[in-house]
Amino acid sequence: MPKLTNTTRRSRRLATTPVEERPADVQDEPVVATLAVEAPEPQPEPELHPDTRRSVISRAWKATYAKTYDSNGDGIAMALRDATQTDTGKCDLAALHALYRANGVDPSRWEHLNPGMQRMNGGNVLRGLSKHQSVVIDGVEYGTPAE
Repeated sequence: MPKLTNTTRRSRRLATTPVEERPADVQDEPVVATLAVEAPEPQPEPELHPDTRRSVISRAWKATYAKTYDSNGDGIAMALRDATQTDTGKCDLAALHALYRANGVDPSRWEHLNPGMQRMNGGNVLRGLSKHQSVVIDGVEYGTPAE
């Protein structure tokens, strides 16, 4: 006999359990169940700061960044934008990678990112380098070597 699983054992046991015989004149009364459920009190909507319009960034902060073309506005960010922005406003990756290599930064570590993120990450690295050595962007030197 094959080994029975719990499901088949239970099925067999239920199948072999005798069903109680009832006389034909006995009728079951319908069972009516009532369930008392209290509705929860409605919670008020949290008030949003009037300056955010469902954004975590305030309009004032956005306006500040709009003036600096979505960067922190320092010299390196502006120089990167001017050196790598095409006529259509896009980031020229070839120029960006050449600029990074000229300053000793390997751009291949950001190949999986979109051009804007590559510029942002490389800009952060150049900003960090400028604290310890000179960084040259379009012939302009940023930062000074630490003495």
